[in-house]
Amino acid sequence: MAEPTLNQYGRRSWNKEQYARAALERKRQLQEAKSNPPKDRDIDDYIKERKEILLKADTLNKISLISSGQATVSKRGKNAGFYCDYCNLTYKDNLQFIDHLNSKPHLVKAGFGTNTSSSKEITLEMIKQRIERLNVKRIENMFESEGAQLNVREIIAKRKAFEEEEGKRKKERRRMKRQKKVQEVEHILGFKSTKKT
Repeated sequence: MAEPTLNQYGRRSWNKEQYARAALERKRQLQEAKSNPPKDRDIDDYIKERKEILLKADTLNKISLISSGQATVSKRGKNAGFYCDYCNLTYKDNLQFIDHLNSKPHLVKAGFGTNTSSSKEITLEMIKQRIERLNVKRIENMFESEGAQLNVREIIAKRKAFEEEEGKRKKERRRMKRQKKVQEVEHILGFKSTKKT
């Protein structure tokens, strides 16, 4: 950019054509960036990123000394704390860092995009069904490895019956405790005889 010149009154005058050209160039670059979608990342990139996050989590509760020059107030750049490579930001605590990882600007820079219409709505019922399927699969694998030929559905039914029976026993114990407390209170208040039976 050209240096501004001073007019006869000491005011600055600017080369407006040069600034207009620069604005058009900047606008063209922004349009090119919008028209070229970010490249698709392969699974290795996601695994690598996940490993880096896990390594950062491993360093929690470890004490490290830093110089006063490193302890800056700015979030920009790599400082002490949790650093995001995509956004070049540093966060002092993990809650801010996790919020940032879920934010739209980070997801766009990481290549996930903002198109949420393609993502399927997941309900609580779908999650429960999936957990049930995974449990059944885990139990089947456990029994296949032992060589036993037991029906998984029967095992689950027996387990549910056992849990119901256990619940009944707990209710009975609670009822007996309450009854015993009532008897003690009645004894203290003199509603019952003092003789032990």
